[in-house]
Amino acid sequence: MRQCSKLLLLVVLLSWLLGCGPATGNPSSVRQSSRAVSRRLNFDDILPGGWQHVTTHPLDTDGDGEGEWAVLYYFDVLDEARPRGAPIGVCVYKPDDNIPPNVIAYDLRPPSGDYLCECECTLDMENVLSGLEGDELVVRDRCDGEITRLTIFHWDVDKNRYESSGHFCGGRVEISRDQVTVEQRQPGRAQLEKAETYYPDENKTYYMPGGQCRPCTEEKLSFCYGDPEDVICFRYPEKVVMGFYSQYNDDEKATAYFVEGVQDYLGQCDASQCGCIAPRHQIAHVWVTDLQVEYENGSQDLKRAIVGVTVTCERRDGTKEGERYIRWHLAREGGCWRLERPE
Repeated sequence: MRQCSKLLLLVVLLSWLLGCGPATGNPSSVRQSSRAVSRRLNFDDILPGGWQHVTTHPLDTDGDGEGEWAVLYYFDVLDEARPRGAPIGVCVYKPDDNIPPNVIAYDLRPPSGDYLCECECTLDMENVLSGLEGDELVVRDRCDGEITRLTIFHWDVDKNRYESSGHFCGGRVEISRDQVTVEQRQPGRAQLEKAETYYPDENKTYYMPGGQCRPCTEEKLSFCYGDPEDVICFRYPEKVVMGFYSQYNDDEKATAYFVEGVQDYLGQCDASQCGCIAPRHQIAHVWVTDLQVEYENGSQDLKRAIVGVTVTCERRDGTKEGERYIRWHLAREGGCWRLERPE
């Protein structure tokens, strides 16, 4: 009797090993005696070769009221004794109630095949897409305190498989219902970051046909560490241009950005010369989407500079104007950069 029990356990484990190979888009069938027995299986022993078990999360990932096993695993491990830093994948083991005693393994991947995590990987069931029924499986990767990768999966009843609904990477990724914002530090000396905001198609997916991510709907530059009170006397002229647009609707503060003696400087902006078509009093926000600096004669020691800037203006009635490009001429006076004129 004892020998038969050992043989049965060996068959079960072999079935798992043979059934859960690396996924190629098709689920693999894994023999099991029952859902209760599956809960007692040791994933350290049954994962395929090349996979190293991280942890297992019991979650209802398909909304059927029954739990599945979402297994996090390392792969492409360079040092098995120290796997931290290796890419992390997620494989969901789902009992097949139609053909008991089967368990089906689904290796979750975005269309690009990219890995899901490399630092601290967390799984949550959340309703982040209003166009889909039930909750979605949200995979987050937290590195140095920030979410740097985020992937969304949902169970497609018609296709009988898990589908990826979005995959994002950046310096910081934030998600709310039907919206994802990705922030990324920009190259250069101005200490800027770009925030790109994405909205799903029909509130169901962030992909286009073919698996490419939908383009961002909104983008803007901002200072990495918050808007400073006063940047006029900062070293770099591009920071002064950023500061001006952050104070665009404040007459007193915006006036201080111009060279002394320039007449009707804010009147230039009301005449559509600063990037916005509408007069300043009709503008709610000005978003800077691109910023480039050039010095006359190529020298950074001179007292004059030109900063090219691309802006998008949002009016108080919610209307958004299209992108416009302006070149600002700046002069350095008393150790401070000031705006001379736009062109």
